[in-house]
Amino acid sequence: MRDIHAKDSVALLRNQGIDFERNAVAGVSSVHFAKLAVASGLLFNKALTWVTFHGAYDIGYLVKILTWDVLPTLLEEFLELVKELFGGNTYDVKHVMRFYNALCGGLEKVADTLHINQIAGKCHQAESDSLLTCHTFHKIREIYFFANDDGFREYINVFFGLEIAKA
Repeated sequence: MRDIHAKDSVALLRNQGIDFERNAVAGVSSVHFAKLAVASGLLFNKALTWVTFHGAYDIGYLVKILTWDVLPTLLEEFLELVKELFGGNTYDVKHVMRFYNALCGGLEKVADTLHINQIAGKCHQAESDSLLTCHTFHKIREIYFFANDDGFREYINVFFGLEIAKA
């Protein structure tokens, strides 16, 4: 691999069946993906909620390929781009769960704590982790916020590791 990467993360993904060499030859190019994403109506859509788990790198990669540009050097500029591209409605479950002592660890551990079963695919693959993240997000919302979304909105557009300290 020529790009900067975490070797242990790549090894984990290889162990879960990801074939990086095949993806380089037969996968969807980031340019084609960006064009499809823009045409889909998923971007700039305030009616949608985007959910990640420890997703700062994922969101950063999406911003990079969707804008076809380098990422901003200032966090505030990056977060403004995220709000614009994703309709201002993104949540990072890893950030949200830090405020609840019963929730800790990775996605699988948090889901297990909340009694959520992995119902599709293998862990650490997109379809499986996306669905588990979505179910975990909704369960946290249901347990800790009931019908009060006003309190939950304080976590909007904040990503684990990219928090801006409030004065």
